[in-house]
Amino acid sequence: MILAAQNLTWFEPRHPTFVYCVNDRLEDLYPPIHSGTPRFVVGDFDADGHVEAVGIQDYRDGGPLREWAVVCLDLTVGTVKWKREVPRIWLTGDPIAADVDGDGIREIVVTTNYPSGYAHQPGTRPWCDLYVVRPTGEVILRRTFPDAVMSPIAIDVDGDGLIELVLPCYDGQVYVMPTRGPAASESWPLPQANACRTGSAT
Repeated sequence: MILAAQNLTWFEPRHPTFVYCVNDRLEDLYPPIHSGTPRFVVGDFDADGHVEAVGIQDYRDGGPLREWAVVCLDLTVGTVKWKREVPRIWLTGDPIAADVDGDGIREIVVTTNYPSGYAHQPGTRPWCDLYVVRPTGEVILRRTFPDAVMSPIAIDVDGDGLIELVLPCYDGQVYVMPTRGPAASESWPLPQANACRTGSAT
């Protein structure tokens, strides 16, 4: 399966964002899915045998459909599995999956960002909303930061055997949030596999 997302909202605000899934011969597996976001973390998070893709919508202030939501797609059958509404959205960060609450099941960590640089409107304050969402769509944590956090990282930084959420922020700070999730020696759960986005890291 090849997953591709088309984000047309930058060119024409009336257009939504779609996800396309094709096979190795570039044939559509099913019709495009309206997702609202081009960035996902992919896996079978609820252990139902279907592959999911989870992200937060990337429409500036609701976009053409006036939606504000974290979205889960079922890539096995080509449908929207669930949507969880949130108070506001702007630019999506890179979502990751990590066991945050220590229950042995990976949650999804997503950020929506109104940065101080790109797309910032004069006279307004930047912000970031971070959400930790269970595979069922339940939001178990929300935190707000003073500027954008585009690429959260989950890794054990202090050697205590538990992962921390490391959050490089556009305000020049790096925020670290403790979790109850056990650290593992597998590849870091962060976008593009490592901090330099060049491959896997162990």
